Amino acid sequence: MLAHYQDGIAPGTSAGLSQARHGRRLVRELARRWFVIAVSLGVPVCLLLAEPVYNVLSRWPPRNNVAVAMFLVTLGVPLRHLLRAVLQPRAILWALAVNYGILPLLSWALVPGLVGLGYQEYAAGLTICACVPCTLASAAVWTRLAGGDEATAIAITVASTSSAWLVTSGWLAITLGSAVPLNALALMADLLVVLVGPMVLAQLLRLSSRVRHWVIRRSGLISVLARLSVLVIILHGVALAGLRLAENGWQEQLGPIALAAVVAPGLHLVALWIAWRGSHFVGLERPQRIAVAIAGSQKTLPVSLQIATSYFPHYPLAVIPVLFYHVGQLLLDTWLADGWRQSARPAEPDACKKCACLPQ
Repeated sequence: MLAHYQDGIAPGTSAGLSQARHGRRLVRELARRWFVIAVSLGVPVCLLLAEPVYNVLSRWPPRNNVAVAMFLVTLGVPLRHLLRAVLQPRAILWALAVNYGILPLLSWALVPGLVGLGYQEYAAGLTICACVPCTLASAAVWTRLAGGDEATAIAITVASTSSAWLVTSGWLAITLGSAVPLNALALMADLLVVLVGPMVLAQLLRLSSRVRHWVIRRSGLISVLARLSVLVIILHGVALAGLRLAENGWQEQLGPIALAAVVAPGLHLVALWIAWRGSHFVGLERPQRIAVAIAGSQKTLPVSLQIATSYFPHYPLAVIPVLFYHVGQLLLDTWLADGWRQSARPAEPDACKKCACLPQ
């Protein structure tokens, strides 16, 4: 009995009940923000143990995680909602204008300043990141978390990645003065396997009423698994960055690293704000505005790393701003998604959840 009074609070009293409620609330809050906590803890661990972590995670290619995440996301989206998003292209066109137009121009404007400071590799990495397509899976995942129209986010992702072979290589040729020899047919085939394939498989499975009802019951689990796939992609990129820093003397890179940690996420926030404000003038509804803001400002990590490592090997540290952009966009968008969902009218989150999982 005395153990109950060790902290000076008697069990069953209003103070004790209040403390218990506070503890449960804290546990729920930590559980809700598990992704941010996992990234915050995983990044330093992967930097310190870069080589063993990279060797382990490289056994499962990042593209496989992208395919898994895309399958899990589209499993909860009825086909009619995907078709509706495609047939109403204003959101897609505005998101592409930001993702493939405004973002590369903003990064290009920053290049002279970075080069003037002697940070050519970081300037190249920021440019590469700004020119690649929208992230392949996390845009739809975070749009769902924010209560937005995930069908629109998926349609933006498909349009962005399908044109990457032309737009990305063209922008890099203009901004970095180097024609990137991307194999268009190989890239398109890869996108079909990684992006379109899982989406088609998910929609075929949704033809079964049993699968649709299971998706409704397990929507929370599906969302967690999709974010776990994204987390593995992030940690793989962090481990690669750790290897590059170890090879090039990380002590000498503290200044440019700190600058990249501010500039790269800041560039994402500027693009997100432009996409959000512009979608209002385009005449989009709130769920579509959320999808455009997230998908229009996010960039894909696997494609960025592929281009940086394969086509710019003489810039080994170019992966650093790429990593900061990707980690920053997910952490910042997690916070923004919470705000969007909480600020929505009571009916809006229910409506968004309903439209994402209702049987066709």
